[in-house]
Amino acid sequence: MNILLLHERAVPGGLETRLLTHARALRSRGHRVVAARAPGLMSQAFAESGIEEIAFDFRSREDFGDTVARLRQVIRSEAIDFCDAHPFMSLLPGALAALAEEVPYSLNFHGLHDWDSELLLFRHTLSLLWPRAALATANAPATRDFFVAAYGIDGSRFLCVPNALDLEGLREAPEARLPPRKLLVLSRLDSDKLLSLRAAARAIAAYADLEAEGLEVRISGGGDAEQEARRELQPLEEKGLRFDWRGPTFRPHEEIAWADAVFGIGRVALEGLAARRPVVVCGVLGNLAGLCRTAGIERWFASNMNGRNGPDAEPALVAAELAAIGREELDALGDWILEHAGPKRLVPWVQAVEGSRGCIPADGAAALGESLIAFFSDYYRVIAEKLRAAEAREHALAQVAATQAEMSRVRAHEAAVATAALGLEGAYHQLIAGARGALKAWPPHPIEQATALWRVKRQLLPRMREAIAELHRALD
Repeated sequence: MNILLLHERAVPGGLETRLLTHARALRSRGHRVVAARAPGLMSQAFAESGIEEIAFDFRSREDFGDTVARLRQVIRSEAIDFCDAHPFMSLLPGALAALAEEVPYSLNFHGLHDWDSELLLFRHTLSLLWPRAALATANAPATRDFFVAAYGIDGSRFLCVPNALDLEGLREAPEARLPPRKLLVLSRLDSDKLLSLRAAARAIAAYADLEAEGLEVRISGGGDAEQEARRELQPLEEKGLRFDWRGPTFRPHEEIAWADAVFGIGRVALEGLAARRPVVVCGVLGNLAGLCRTAGIERWFASNMNGRNGPDAEPALVAAELAAIGREELDALGDWILEHAGPKRLVPWVQAVEGSRGCIPADGAAALGESLIAFFSDYYRVIAEKLRAAEAREHALAQVAATQAEMSRVRAHEAAVATAALGLEGAYHQLIAGARGALKAWPPHPIEQATALWRVKRQLLPRMREAIAELHRALD
């Protein structure tokens, strides 16, 4: 089969690694995978796995019609048999392009997102796309239950596909040191992950209070908000805690192998546990969900280790648990994860993809796809025009306000220059008067006169320099 995989992000993260694992699984079965996605660091990983890549920018909604038209051209030119559409911004254009071309497609959901804020009118569109999809997946039971409750869709159609780990490298990780000395925060550093980073920082600061000697902390992962993330952690650095910022990586196994303990969510948490590392789940809502323990691993796993519904634990208690956890419990957690998140968990999904071949969407699919494409193309174009009009109005109002502010600044500037000029003139007259007074007060002896003048200069020239500097500041 020729399979088209769609995703919009270029920075490595849990979802991006998940898609790479899926693509590799399909390749291992002899299928050809073409990835339509934003090019970036992950491109190297896709290329190394023999996965073709076509550069796409799904983030510009104003170009929605052009994006879908180009996707349809790819579907035809590459003889695509199945379109695997993933959130966030690539899900709708991918599904509509496949629908219009009468190609089987999947709807994949990876988190508890309010799609009405991501894609306007998506709630109603989903009711049309859902029954015509060949496959629908959720990354966890909690994700499935959310969409069933929020959107009223048929939950029986969902195939739960938890993160399936690529165990190569994880098995070779050296044994972690206990209590941990090397702490790893592994996360894509985009704005939606900053709350999780704050939770990790609270836990690390508390652990440093217990185990400060020889502590090393790595922050691995890049993104649009990396500079903001650095500012977030600056107060801890000012207290003496040092962070090694590693940047983005598409080889998370190497980072996990370095670490003694891992701070993160989702796939990162699963990989940390599989490598028999203590894992602190730092919730996506900024709550410190806690240290993964055997007693609650089923609950953690059911929510894809995101900590969304977890508690906001006391950092000192989490730090104490982290310092005390034993190797026997880590081995038990690792065995459980390998059983429930190993490569075999992808088998039902691969079989479902293979079984979709030739499953043409219901009658009228092409016409429905054309109608939805036309609607959303116009819709997003009008929205873009309205936004531009609003921005133009705000700019015009800002210019009026700026003009008024500029006039006030000019008037203040003129007043400052006049004041500085008067000060300079006064300092100059004082210098001249002082020099003349010195000449009158001393006998007409050249050396004594020169000495008197230098005394006057030493006293009055600093004041004159200050007056000149004030004038320069006013003129600037």
